[in-house]
Amino acid sequence: MEWHVWDFPDNIRVYFDSSFRELLYKKLIKICRTRIEIARRLESSKETIRRSLYLGHRNNRRAYISMKLVKNIVKVFGEQLGNEFLENLEKSIVFYRSWNGWNVKNPILPIKENPMLYSIVFHLLGDGNASVRHSPFYSNKCKELIEEFIGNLQIFGNVESKIKYRKDELLIVYFPKAVSDILKHILKSNFTFPDNLPERIFQASNECKVSAIKAFVDDEGSISSSFCITQKSSNLLKQFKELLGSIGIESGKVCVNNNIHKLYILKRSYKKFDTMIKLTHVNKRQLLTKKIMEKDMLFGSRSYRFHYQQRPTTY
Repeated sequence: MEWHVWDFPDNIRVYFDSSFRELLYKKLIKICRTRIEIARRLESSKETIRRSLYLGHRNNRRAYISMKLVKNIVKVFGEQLGNEFLENLEKSIVFYRSWNGWNVKNPILPIKENPMLYSIVFHLLGDGNASVRHSPFYSNKCKELIEEFIGNLQIFGNVESKIKYRKDELLIVYFPKAVSDILKHILKSNFTFPDNLPERIFQASNECKVSAIKAFVDDEGSISSSFCITQKSSNLLKQFKELLGSIGIESGKVCVNNNIHKLYILKRSYKKFDTMIKLTHVNKRQLLTKKIMEKDMLFGSRSYRFHYQQRPTTY
């Protein structure tokens, strides 16, 4: 599975390499004869075509091309431009951005479905946020998770991030709004008060599922006397239970206490979970290992007592 630039939401804006932009404009002029006709066929304005395709700037500032215009170019002129030209269109994007926010520089396109992508998505469903009016962020006190998240962002290209350090040791990493806007659009997901998992994850590979589960449990998992995942949304946890089951990890019913919903991993799946999903959160990984050792010791003790009690009488 992969997503091309023309699969992006309309609020994304791109900036082409100058030579490609000039070539694109020449080809469109050759097809349409005039700038007015280009604008008419693309349902745009003559001024937009002039500054974004012909000049490439406005008042000595870069003139980005809206994704709506790019989609119309592909839709209206794609057949005449040819497949090779459309491939070069993606390769010639120097950077893209949302209507506001930082650029994603030297973008890697098309975006391919892989475990790192789902790690980002499920971290945003856990300890992240991407509301409409604010910069998206991911927060955690575990520096290993923050570093992992920043590294995974680079699947989109050269992605800038900024870390804010709070007095309570919480680390908050901010990143370009274009990334969260694209993920929300292509996966039909919501990162503000989420109530559903992306449907696509259930068709993804086991490697992607493992990465998604790991990210979510790294954020929302709790290991003490039991091993559970907590969330405000019961529906989201029910779907997460289904996701766990799809790779053979057993869990109980979704329980509720003070409007907080919990999903418990069954003890018989502890070892399988640890084998398949190596948590990045150091403390949680160590606690799970301790729980498995305690369970093995208890089972071994019971097994010894059983065999001792059943020992045959000797004469």
